[in-house]
Amino acid sequence: VTVAAGGLAMGNIQTEPGDVLYLSLEDRARRIQARSRKMLKGIGCAASPRLTIAPHWPRQGQGGLELVEWWMKRVAKPTLVIIDVWGKFRPPGNPKANAYSQDYEHMTPLKNLSDAYGCCVLALMHCRKGTSEDVVEDVSGTLGIAGSADGIIVLTRSRNDSEAQIFITGRDVADTELALRFDDTSLTWRNLGTVQQNQSGKLQKAVLEYLKKQQGARFVKDIAEYIHDPKKPTDTQIESVRTVVKRLANENVLRREGSAFSYPCDAIRSADSDGLDE
Repeated sequence: VTVAAGGLAMGNIQTEPGDVLYLSLEDRARRIQARSRKMLKGIGCAASPRLTIAPHWPRQGQGGLELVEWWMKRVAKPTLVIIDVWGKFRPPGNPKANAYSQDYEHMTPLKNLSDAYGCCVLALMHCRKGTSEDVVEDVSGTLGIAGSADGIIVLTRSRNDSEAQIFITGRDVADTELALRFDDTSLTWRNLGTVQQNQSGKLQKAVLEYLKKQQGARFVKDIAEYIHDPKKPTDTQIESVRTVVKRLANENVLRREGSAFSYPCDAIRSADSDGLDE
């Protein structure tokens, strides 16, 4: 919806308008329409005629790939094709074939079509259950899928949690982890910056909220115990808190009292006192 209208993706990423084909193979037309109305309202874009949505499409190998190419030829600027989900578009699997080779061979024609027309193709698939040391291994299927693609994006979110993370890696992009927040009213995502920035911002907020309630200075370990684990915060958690409070003290947001910290700092107290005197 955003790319077709040339709007802001995830709230702050400017897109270049182009023609978009969305194969929504797990939804009915009525659900697609209802969700689209909420999204359009949330991102502040009007519905664009450059977006084509199809809830039914033949599989690759049964005319599906040729039909995608037909669409690319008839539009002015094929920019994005989304296949949701890959399992309902890819050719049927052969249980006797090598799984890696089969995944690679199934994905390669789609990759070649993408290269031929300079159009981004996003094939969606579910993640494996459980977690892996390498996030790329979370992609469902064999590594043949990841090996044939130019880039991999993995989105993870805990159930009932409005915040998520996406890991981005690829041949032409640096590895990046972004934090996102989902709005269940508009069904849209907002980019919160890198995961490190987001975690630091949350920790800073928690530190300030804690110290504002205290009648005096508190040591780093006291702050970490309150924010993380009253029994025993980890060394990493303590060091994270130490980094945040030192930075806030250097910025005169907190007052340093020996190895302890308090809020507000002297400058803020002085300003408050002057105001009361006046």
